[in-house]
Amino acid sequence: MVEASPVEVKNAKFWINEGFVRPRKSINRSISSYGLKHLAERQVGSYISNEAMIKAMVESGFRAQQIRGTTNFYFNVKLTEI
Repeated sequence: MVEASPVEVKNAKFWINEGFVRPRKSINRSISSYGLKHLAERQVGSYISNEAMIKAMVESGFRAQQIRGTTNFYFNVKLTEI
């Protein structure tokens, strides 16, 4: 896996902490780390790599489940105001 940029991780965490996502009990298979990164990019206004989003989500306490055969992950995430 490619190393995540600290600036991108910081921007992803900012988006997470702004309340655009909340934890839920079960893994949400309707949106992946790749989809989340695009939502965050639109809100933050700068590029966030998939790796940075994954790292930020895990460091923020979300559970991750890798999507078989890909570099993407699902999380126990509930989307709020987008």
